[in-house]
Amino acid sequence: MFTLTTDSSCDLLKSQLKEMDVPYIPLIYIIDGVSYEDRLDSDEEYIAFYKQMKEGAMPTTSQISEYAFEEFFRRTLEERPGRDIVHLSLSGGVSGTYSNAVFAARAVSGGRSEKIYVVDTLAASQGLRLVLDRGVELRDGGMSAEEAFEKLREVSRNLHHWVILENLAHLKRGGRISAVKAAIGTMIKLKPIMVANNEGNLLVYKKVIGSAKAVAALAEGLKEHSADRTSPKVYIADTDNAPLAEKVKAAVLEVFPKAEIVIGHVGPVIGAHLGNNCVAIMFEGNGRIDIH
Repeated sequence: MFTLTTDSSCDLLKSQLKEMDVPYIPLIYIIDGVSYEDRLDSDEEYIAFYKQMKEGAMPTTSQISEYAFEEFFRRTLEERPGRDIVHLSLSGGVSGTYSNAVFAARAVSGGRSEKIYVVDTLAASQGLRLVLDRGVELRDGGMSAEEAFEKLREVSRNLHHWVILENLAHLKRGGRISAVKAAIGTMIKLKPIMVANNEGNLLVYKKVIGSAKAVAALAEGLKEHSADRTSPKVYIADTDNAPLAEKVKAAVLEVFPKAEIVIGHVGPVIGAHLGNNCVAIMFEGNGRIDIH
């Protein structure tokens, strides 16, 4: 059996990761100059984070250093000697965390019998959780680390993220739209629909007016691109907007009544960049939408 590891951007409660026997390395978010490790372990902690954002906090994030990864991998190998590691990383398209994990894995595994495989999941939040759930199945099913690495890379390449972006201020903050466009878009209730491309970058795919059309766009994306045509497993994530998440769930079940639904949070690292009130779905498809 190999050891499956990940980082905290999978946005599972940290006690859940412990129950799944998945060691994790926490990412860092920063509020008012104070750095915090993402070790959130309750609904209340996630709610409190978004409450700070509603009150005006503008969090930033920091990638995990190569040194921190080296320490993490060495500690994991010491605690589980003789086991290879398959590490599932936050998308390399949105963070240098993946590259640092790769360099650290090479440094740590050199001269050792154990190997460390690092998967760029091209995913974040509940999308990374989807890949993690598949990884647990492969680990517990007795697959080798090398075989699981290749399989999870395949899962990642076909993984879809569809996001309703409710807070245009964060597009303005990131320089993707001007302040004028953000103000006009907010006034007319413009809802950008974003998807993750082949490089794991989250980009605007289309724009609709109003939440109802945005929810319908997510359901239509699932209907068109889901690999499972009868009972897909669909992960729904939100940045403190449970009512909209429930509307998305209802829309998913209209398209696929037998769908298996998993609802979870978007944590502080990804939430810092999306802002409040966003909702997303993640599912396995047949290839990603390749936009640039």
